[in-house]
Amino acid sequence: MRLPSRNPHFAGLAFMNKLTLVFCICSFIACGQDAVHSSTLTVSGGGLPYADGAFAPQNGGPVFGGKYEYRFFRYLAAEVGTDVSLPAGVSFGELSVIPPGQNLSGSTGASSAPTGCASVIPPGQNFIILASNGTAGCGLVSGRSRVTLATFGFKGILPLAAGRVELFAGLGGAYGWNSVGGRFDSVYGQGSAGARFAVDRNQRFWVGTTLRGFTNFTRPQQAWLPWTVDLGFRSGQK
Repeated sequence: MRLPSRNPHFAGLAFMNKLTLVFCICSFIACGQDAVHSSTLTVSGGGLPYADGAFAPQNGGPVFGGKYEYRFFRYLAAEVGTDVSLPAGVSFGELSVIPPGQNLSGSTGASSAPTGCASVIPPGQNFIILASNGTAGCGLVSGRSRVTLATFGFKGILPLAAGRVELFAGLGGAYGWNSVGGRFDSVYGQGSAGARFAVDRNQRFWVGTTLRGFTNFTRPQQAWLPWTVDLGFRSGQK
């Protein structure tokens, strides 16, 4: 799976391209295994070491998530969940009046720029011109945007140390809602890799870390790389 980015040298996204091979190998091994049928609920928190937003690369921000994993076989599981990312850098909405003291981005060089827009912007400020349904307006650019991802996919799992440690890699998809605006809502592809270990003898409680990569493969291009610490509870057959 190729995860495009405006930063082609970013090693984290390049690493995610190798997950397809890992996933296929794990899935092939799983075909000959006995059923396990366990469930794991996980809550996660972390940050965005890289975020490529709707307009330009954005700064990092916090990430929160929750996942449900169902284990079919010893080496294969399905997973669904939600991730909420709060990247800093760009967030806008159409305004009839731009408040003073805000940071704005853009240019009035286009011939279609509305003449009434520049008149409400304080001296020395930049602004962006937006067009919606044929009507131009001014857009506020400040604070954080919010990206909510409903995720789904499969994970190949490699148990170690009598099942107390697990390495995993996965592939899947997601649908994302972007607070920048409805036209930036999109379907994403995703890849993940991580590790976790059981903190109790019965292997019910787990602690781990996961690196995920999301990209929508369309324009405007968006790519997110959240890295989280995970706390999980497992029930069912081990």
